[in-house]
This record gives sequence, structure tokens and C-alpha cells, in this order.
Amino acid sequence: IEAVKLKLDVLAPGATGYTLREKPTVYWYVSERITNPVELTVIGAESIAEGARPLLDIELKPPIEKGMHALPLAQYGIELKPDHEYQWFVAIVRNPDQRSSDILAGGQIRRVADSKAIETKIAQSTKTTWPAIYAESGIWYDAIDELSKMINADPGNRGLRAQRAALLDQVGLPDAAKYDRNAGR
Repeated sequence: IEAVKLKLDVLAPGATGYTLREKPTVYWYVSERITNPVELTVIGAESIAEGARPLLDIELKPPIEKGMHALPLAQYGIELKPDHEYQWFVAIVRNPDQRSSDILAGGQIRRVADSKAIETKIAQSTKTTWPAIYAESGIWYDAIDELSKMINADPGNRGLRAQRAALLDQVGLPDAAKYDRNAGR
């Protein structure tokens, strides 16, 4: 893999992103097809200082196609505790004997206590408005997850892709946003 050409991003804001979900889904983007193994790791922020083991440390076997990819934490039995911060990383392993050559991207996620105000808005609205409600409330991971689920159900919907691209642009992920804008063309 030519590291200069390849772009790897976690779909996360530069600062800590928030979720209301105990078992959220996190997303990542890669600009090229990958033929190297990919490792995904989730670590509790307080665990780092204590030297504790990661909550999740898995390897995805290649090939991995270019585009957006989901990591549903529920699939691995990972539950986020309220008001705890976690870090998660995606690493493309270029040389298993020289890990300093990995291509790495990471983000922070924090589960916030349930919000009755947001839950009420969600309950009173249509599913198509959920991503906007989450985004306006600062619940970034849930906004991107709802949009991504809608895109997966209707991959040719340019309006949904434009919405996700706008969210990605807001947090400084222009390559992933451009991918969404050009998908299906």
C-alpha cells in the first residue's frame, strides 16, 4: 500500500464525540482497496493509564474494499458505560514486524446519560429526521449511524449521502465526504 495515496479516517469529530447508546456502531473510511490486515481496537480512556487490556482488539482479514465500514460494538459484546470516555483505532498493518509503519486513525467516544429531551424529540418525529435531531443535540455518533443505516437501505439516495457528507465536512473529514458525494457516479 502506498501510504501517500491511501487515506484512512475514523468517522469521528476531532474532539470527543457523543453517543446515547450502550452499544453504538462506529464507522471508518478508507480511500483504496486494502490487501493488508486491518486491526480495530477499543480502549477505555482510564484503562490506558492503568495499562489494562483493550475492550476490543480484532483483526479483519483482507481484502477490504474502499469506502465506509461499520464496526457494531454489539457484535463483539462491547458496552460503553455512561459518562466514560473511550478511544478507538483503526490500523492498517503494513509490516507486522515493523508496526511503526502502520497507517493509523483514531477517535474518542463518550456515552452520555440518557436525555429525555432528545428521546422525546425522537419519539415525536419521523425516522428521516433522527440524524438531524442527534446532530443538533451534539450526539454525533448516533447521527452518523442513523444516516449510514438509511444509506445502506437506499444506497442510491443522493440526498442522504449529501447529508452525511455535510456532517463529515463539519468535523474535518473532506476525503470521506467527497467519497459520499461521488458514490454512485
